Amino acid sequence: FITRLVGWLGGGFPPLGVFWNVGHSASMVVFALALRRLWIPGSPSIYGILIGLLFSLFPYHINLLAFQLQNPSMTMSYLTGAFALANCNRSGWRKWASVLALTASLSYQTMIAYFMAAALVLALILTYRHFQSAGTTRLAESFSPLGNYLQIIALGLAAYFGLALISLKLFAIEGSIRTEFASLDASQEKVQLLLNHLKRTAFGNEPSMVRSPKLLQSSLWAVVISGLSLNLLRRSKARSVAIVFIGLSILISIALVASAFLPTILMDHTSENPRNLLATVLLAAGLVALVSLSANRPMKIVAIALAGLLALSYALITNTLSVDLARLTTRDFLQ
Repeated sequence: FITRLVGWLGGGFPPLGVFWNVGHSASMVVFALALRRLWIPGSPSIYGILIGLLFSLFPYHINLLAFQLQNPSMTMSYLTGAFALANCNRSGWRKWASVLALTASLSYQTMIAYFMAAALVLALILTYRHFQSAGTTRLAESFSPLGNYLQIIALGLAAYFGLALISLKLFAIEGSIRTEFASLDASQEKVQLLLNHLKRTAFGNEPSMVRSPKLLQSSLWAVVISGLSLNLLRRSKARSVAIVFIGLSILISIALVASAFLPTILMDHTSENPRNLLATVLLAAGLVALVSLSANRPMKIVAIALAGLLALSYALITNTLSVDLARLTTRDFLQ
């Protein structure tokens, strides 16, 4: 549908050129700002800037930009996904509009991983705020934003899979590895792929990501989580609260990185291509959101400096990859 619409408006196919790259980059920034609104509404703009930089400069994105055929659909998925994130806690028509927007964004299945990873970050943020309130806020009240968000995700996923099944049956479309769920026989292979993904993401030296930004991200994680845990320890005077928060942070961080692999686990199609693992960037973006919750000024300064250095590292890696890509494209053209 998007391809035909672009053609009707006068665009060519495949969608190459500066316009699509600029539009795609802008849509990434819009999506990142919607994440900030979901996680930390009303926070200082520095956190929105850092989240936007980390998200849009993430080196895995260069692989997506190189796959030019996906530019229009991924751009539309980011924009509709941003609308869903920004309005998921609204009521009335905005709530149902966000369900429709989320359903539309799932036309690019990688968005499932984004939405699940964003839910995990939101859960950790709300957990910290609840612990910080020292029991003065009811549990249901503390986690109501997460409940609203998960409701939108559930409705959007149900609508998406329902429409997909109806379309396959109605138009007699034959299933493929990209449209069918993985069988139970493939579960062992999928688990092994997931473990390899976790190991590679944490420690591996990849073509799209060297080890240095991973060390920076690990340092950022240690600074942020330890700083917030100390805040809880001072406020509640109970070690158990700080220990529980650290444990949850570890589990949620692992689950977040694993969620990026969710489409590959669920679907029969198996791919470890970087453009299918983009949701891993939400770990760094989520850490920046957590920084805003702390009242510890020295910790904030160190964390912001690490996040800025990480964004610079992303930018340098992305620039190197884009230059290499341009050279390969020129060589192929000359041949």
